[in-house]
Amino acid sequence: MKLKQKDSFTCPFCLHSFLQSEALYRCVALPQICRPEQDDIFDGFFDVAPEKRGRVFEGQSRQIRKLSLSSFQTTQVKCDMCATKTNAQVCPHCHGDLPEDFFSMVHVPFALQADNEEVPNLFVAGLLEKLGKITGHDIQATIEKVPLMNGFIFSFDKSSFGSKRVLVSFHTLNNIENEENKKSLKAALVFLEATTLFGDKDVSFAYKDIENISNDLMSGAILGINFYNIDDYYGYFAKTSAVVDSPDFRDGYQNLCGEYVSQEILTLFGAAYGVNFLRQIRQNIKPWRFGVCSLRDNHNVPLASYHRIEDLFLWQLHYVLEKGI
Repeated sequence: MKLKQKDSFTCPFCLHSFLQSEALYRCVALPQICRPEQDDIFDGFFDVAPEKRGRVFEGQSRQIRKLSLSSFQTTQVKCDMCATKTNAQVCPHCHGDLPEDFFSMVHVPFALQADNEEVPNLFVAGLLEKLGKITGHDIQATIEKVPLMNGFIFSFDKSSFGSKRVLVSFHTLNNIENEENKKSLKAALVFLEATTLFGDKDVSFAYKDIENISNDLMSGAILGINFYNIDDYYGYFAKTSAVVDSPDFRDGYQNLCGEYVSQEILTLFGAAYGVNFLRQIRQNIKPWRFGVCSLRDNHNVPLASYHRIEDLFLWQLHYVLEKGI
């Protein structure tokens, strides 16, 4: 049974919901103090070569669990084998290692959907690189990579979010087998090849595909439709077009210039995919926005690399945090 959102947390790896009191612990003692064990659950989920790791065990003190749950702080417990203290916690379903302050962070799981299986990985790698160049300058935040996952943690320095630490995790929609777990997703990015906007009539994407993705998400989750490789088509746009211009975050994470991009793409989308398709999206899918991006690096002009790759993502993140989805 799906746990109530207010009572549960969502694993950033497998998307299963669990109570904080159900989280398991991993022993961090040296191998000569506590013998490492084979973790078949971890190896199976992450599809890695078998390797012995610190043993996984349950916290034994109900009093400690109650205190931990009420304060949302990670509590040290003693390993049930060697008595070494540890606060390293793992998901009870996949044994993925949770960030130390996981239970005090805001977690925003994103779904990624593309016909080309390489696109989601290219997007996450490019997004992380671009954010590394603009955070602390255009965006008042810092980021840190989370081991063993396509995700990172935002620490907002000066923003409407205060000093929140936000964990963002990315999940390829087609790889999520448990339909119930899809309801934990708070936003989705759908990637379409930009060539379909400029004369490629072999369009297999239909409104039903958008509708199915929307139905997979939790109520109120936000949808972004991103046309990638837009840099191949700059010549189709005026020099003053918002599509070829760089994002401007002076108006905050809402990035209002992204709305101008969405409006420009809206006309092209209607011509390429059909007005009826567009009408169905506008009437039935809320909230949503069009976007564009490049998945390519630009060594000559670093800030032009991965053009607008952060655009839709930051707007969606802002929306989720502001609305408290």
